[in-house]
Amino acid sequence: MEAPWLNEKDFDKAYTLAKQEQIKYTDTVNALFALGIYLLSDTTLENLIPGCHLTFGKKMSRKNAPAVTPDLFAQRDNQYGVLGEAKPNANIEENQLSSYCEDLEGWFTHDKRIPFHDVVFLAPVEFADSAKRTITEKFNLPKEVVVISYITADFQIVLRKECGKFYLPDYFPKNPVVGVPLEILKKHNYNNFPLFYDGDPIPPYTMSILWDHVFTLLAQREEHDPHLGCKILNVEANELTKHLQTYFAPRSIVPQKEKQHIRDIPKKTWIKDALDEFLKIGRAIQDKSDKDRYQILYTAIRGEKGDNFKFFVRKCWEVRNGKVTKGQIKQARIPKVDKKAAEGQGQQGFWPQ
Repeated sequence: MEAPWLNEKDFDKAYTLAKQEQIKYTDTVNALFALGIYLLSDTTLENLIPGCHLTFGKKMSRKNAPAVTPDLFAQRDNQYGVLGEAKPNANIEENQLSSYCEDLEGWFTHDKRIPFHDVVFLAPVEFADSAKRTITEKFNLPKEVVVISYITADFQIVLRKECGKFYLPDYFPKNPVVGVPLEILKKHNYNNFPLFYDGDPIPPYTMSILWDHVFTLLAQREEHDPHLGCKILNVEANELTKHLQTYFAPRSIVPQKEKQHIRDIPKKTWIKDALDEFLKIGRAIQDKSDKDRYQILYTAIRGEKGDNFKFFVRKCWEVRNGKVTKGQIKQARIPKVDKKAAEGQGQQGFWPQ
């Protein structure tokens, strides 16, 4: 299903919807990581409990049923852990939550099981009441599910326990509200804010991250060619995916030998979606012989007052709604680019025939 913001006929309305999607996504990323840190750290939130395990999108096996991959996996010790699912909207699946309540295999113990675990559902504060009513009044779940709402305010992620009880009384003992400073998230994530979780972002979100955090750095190594009017950046989808997984996914604290069981975040398909959007808006050219290789036509973005996310929302929206023609996009790529002039830019033979 196509994103609603793309179908809006007025750009201001389209951008408002896209910006809301961006905020919901980043809040959800931060809420998952913040809850994991809260569950597995001391009271200062500075130090993680020795021997704990934290990861996101871990595959858990079920008996005679397909495996599941909760958004949050937080194992405190060999006796207790928490599985969590987050939705930036009100879409709650009963079967999904019910499967998390089962005696799943995949914990870091000798038999891959654990005696006690809780299940948490995280929802943005505006959907908290709806989620609470749905889970407590409409669903018939094998065990009680804890509902936690989240919002970003005053440079922290505010988590509020809306209903349910944890097996351990240590969590939300007196006050149902906990604030986790954003700087704590950054500290626990190798001094980078986590930017992805196991949910699809809209392409302009990934595009802006690639442009701001990857392409801008790559461009520093290249000389601006006045004939081309840009810098040519040779990139490959798998390499970009690995880079974002290394530096901008939430940190996983798991044994090295178990990392192959962790779902890759972000997914390569998200990176390919972003690269294909660059192609559509005239900021990239795809290699005809290797569809994972692209040339990014890099120039500084001066529009939208430095807001690259808004810039890419506008360009994607214009293409989708026929505000620019294919000829205009082709012309806008780079004036007078030709094969001969481009051959000296980076990898030889990469320019499409």
